[in-house]
Amino acid sequence: MNHENILPEEENQELALLIAQYESSKSNEQNFYLDAEQVLEIAEWYELHDRFSDAYAVLMDGISWHPDHSGILTAFAYLHLDQGALEEAKRIAGLIDDEFAVDTKLLRVELLLTEDKLPEAESILDTLAEEADANLCLNIAGLYIQADHFSHGLSWLQKAAAIDPDDEEMIETIAECCHNMGKNEEAAYYFNRLIDKQPYSADYWVGLAKVCFAQEQYDKAIEACDFALIGDANSGDAHLFKAHCLYQLENYEESIKEYKDVSVMGNFFAEYIYSYIGACYNEMQDWEQACAYYKKALQGADELDDAKKMDVYSNLSTCYYRMGRFDEAHDICQTMEVLFPDFLDSYLLDGRIYSEEDEAGKAGECWDKILSKNTNDIYVLTQVGEYCLDTNDLIRAKKALEQAISLNPDNMITNMFLILTYVRLKDWKNLLKIHRYLNIPAGNKLKAFIREYYEGDESLSAELLEAIGKFEEKVKKRNKQTSD
Repeated sequence: MNHENILPEEENQELALLIAQYESSKSNEQNFYLDAEQVLEIAEWYELHDRFSDAYAVLMDGISWHPDHSGILTAFAYLHLDQGALEEAKRIAGLIDDEFAVDTKLLRVELLLTEDKLPEAESILDTLAEEADANLCLNIAGLYIQADHFSHGLSWLQKAAAIDPDDEEMIETIAECCHNMGKNEEAAYYFNRLIDKQPYSADYWVGLAKVCFAQEQYDKAIEACDFALIGDANSGDAHLFKAHCLYQLENYEESIKEYKDVSVMGNFFAEYIYSYIGACYNEMQDWEQACAYYKKALQGADELDDAKKMDVYSNLSTCYYRMGRFDEAHDICQTMEVLFPDFLDSYLLDGRIYSEEDEAGKAGECWDKILSKNTNDIYVLTQVGEYCLDTNDLIRAKKALEQAISLNPDNMITNMFLILTYVRLKDWKNLLKIHRYLNIPAGNKLKAFIREYYEGDESLSAELLEAIGKFEEKVKKRNKQTSD
């Protein structure tokens, strides 16, 4: 596309003519002059249309015509800041002589916040406190929020609301900010203020529903969604959050109906809706329907973010496993291993299925892949240890469980599995170490754990208990000899 042919709309013919004249003079290398306001107007138009090199050029021309103009220098610094050139933006800001201009102060505040220099930024903002109007408060709040200083941003938003309490857009922004910060009581207060002004606003009721959902007040959230639907029967957000709430309340059939209503509206990515419906069928243990919707969700997988893709693939493979369709489950697991090599659940499920198929070698390959990742996921490592213990793969069980214990020595479940592994390996030296660390005698707790773990195999549990009993006696004798 030829940028030179893209000019402002007809309603701003004066700006269009000015840009055409400026660009013509540039291309023909003719002398041309713009006053400072014209430079800023053209630069702003270029930036709005992503023509940053053209914005850069006109600001450079502006500086040559008006070398000390604070507005042009400020715009030039912002252009560099927006492009990630922080040091150059700071250099340009240092050239601005007008210390009292609001725009100059805001620029310096943004630069300081970019470097997380909060006290210095606040000292500049203190000089603006008396002259701050609602719009200025909003701009300052935006700078804080952009820099992830949400509480400071909220404070300035509240100042703006105090100056102009009837500005609904501002109140909604405050409510959303409170919600995003986890201040849900305050968010509910502001949404209720808005609802008092406009009781049939679907957007305000949906905002309140989101707050109730975050507080796990699902019945109240559904009530808010119902009020939203009175105001707008086609509110996709209201149907969506009602569906989410019904899911949390385990009312899966009604949840599916709401998700399907959202799907018909076409306002949301269908792939996500299919994944939600699949999750409902999954909870209902209707594996066939769950698989059907999970597969539909993956047909447009480019629309799903990676976290959601992993979740859908994992659930699909699990559903195949639940139905005994092991080959298809393996295929999905192996697809996940290619797409997401660091997603350990795929190896975990793949190995579990191979174990159930008595494919010890292939299961071991899955466990080795997990162990080679040097993961810090204690749950996954403990699961590997337990599966290996079940199949008498004691060396791998030891390796996985010791790796887990190195991350959290006090994890009791992992320690119990490790004790069982050491006993079955007759690794008395390491058993003594863990025994001393935990200071847990065989006692009722360990005995109960062993009997529960080896439920149905009385001979094995009796054998282990006997081995531990003998070990305890050895420890007692050693302790007695040491004390004598």
